[in-house]
Amino acid sequence: MSFKFDLYGKVTACLKNQPETRLTAREIAEWILENYREDCEQKRQRSKQDLSQDNDLIKQIKSEIQPYIFRKNNKIKITTGETRRFYWTEKTDAEEITAIEENSVNATGSQPTELKEANLYPRLAEFLLSEDNIYRKRIYSKRIDETHSRNQRGKNGNKWLHPDIVGLEYSGQNWHNEVKEIAGKFFHETVTLSSYEVKLKLNSANLREAFFQAVSNSSWANYGYLVAAEIDDKIEPELRLLANLHGIGIILLDRENPAESQYMIESAEREIDWDMVNRIVEENTDFETYIKNVKKTFNLREPEPAHWYQIPNPED
Repeated sequence: MSFKFDLYGKVTACLKNQPETRLTAREIAEWILENYREDCEQKRQRSKQDLSQDNDLIKQIKSEIQPYIFRKNNKIKITTGETRRFYWTEKTDAEEITAIEENSVNATGSQPTELKEANLYPRLAEFLLSEDNIYRKRIYSKRIDETHSRNQRGKNGNKWLHPDIVGLEYSGQNWHNEVKEIAGKFFHETVTLSSYEVKLKLNSANLREAFFQAVSNSSWANYGYLVAAEIDDKIEPELRLLANLHGIGIILLDRENPAESQYMIESAEREIDWDMVNRIVEENTDFETYIKNVKKTFNLREPEPAHWYQIPNPED
């Protein structure tokens, strides 16, 4: 009798057994070995490779778990990134976004921190500060709170005006004083301003709204980014197409280890739109403070940490 190792069925069983739980390919392989030991032993015996050790067998099963096998099953979702994660959900893409937006309030009326967008802000700031090499300098960031806007245009009047986080990169921190003085005559040569629109999750239901919100909210800055803690891998082709067309960068934020976050796509550089900067300054007091901090940095020829990232962690 021929033997068929039904990987699709086993992965599906694993994910259905733990709905909404994000699992790596290795974690799925370990579950399969534990729960389908007899089938795994037959696979071991029939393999031309040496799979005598359980770890070798797990590695082999892991290597066979290819995302494209599961993309046609709308209940199996896959996140993008260097380490893809698989999960089973009964929700549609739209229902997932609605659940994030509406069901993050528990019985006491407060939001669990792991579901709050605000929980991502200090993690993004940590990542931006951690980048310090020949390719990229530290970025000093500040939260722009929409509740600190005048909101003269109604409840959602500023949704498309300013981003969640703004940043400053000062390239001359380690330069000789004379070089700083000369380069300081040319603002754009030493200081760049950046904008970050942050989302908990991106999928087909909210991709275009979130993306064009980032386009609108970053129109004033040298660099504009859309940041997400989770990105459905089905939307990656369209996301890259939009990013290339509009010059918006994409950051995949690692909530557990912010320093391991990654720039999926770099932002195109633009000139500062000072008219738009002035409009946002007049609208939002946090942004006014941000511009004052930029001025201090330019005058002092270096950023002072006290002027920048002071975002409270929602878990505190």
